Amino acid sequence: MSELEKRYRRLLGLYPRDHRDQHGEEMLGVLLADAGDRKTPGWRDTTDVLWGAFRLHVRRLLAADVLAIVALLGPIAVLAGATTSLHELAWWVQVGSVPPFEQLPDTPVWFIWLAVAILAMAGKRRAAAIGAWVATAGLIVVLQLPSAG
Repeated sequence: MSELEKRYRRLLGLYPRDHRDQHGEEMLGVLLADAGDRKTPGWRDTTDVLWGAFRLHVRRLLAADVLAIVALLGPIAVLAGATTSLHELAWWVQVGSVPPFEQLPDTPVWFIWLAVAILAMAGKRRAAAIGAWVATAGLIVVLQLPSAG
């Protein structure tokens, strides 16, 4: 194994293992064929390999259960901000009557968040993410209403 091949293998080691297993030899072959008489990798090849590894890691990071994470953490974050509505709802329950939707205009949004949490736990990531976007948009609209606090 030449010094050039060792260095290219070290660079290709930055790619995820499964990608290297599937494409590593082919990538190495292309790099070696392009190297010609060089003894070390060129700066363009090095930059290209580093950039490709970085992009692949970022792409996988963004694709790996991000929808599930957002679908589970989104409702928690929104519920943390909903304490005033929950306090008002508790007051209405103590009085003995159910408040009309005019008193709690964001009530329909909470039903959507409940559905998001259920969908996320059921593994329906895409549907949960879509529901989270709808609920977030609904909450923004409700907060823009003159009666919302």
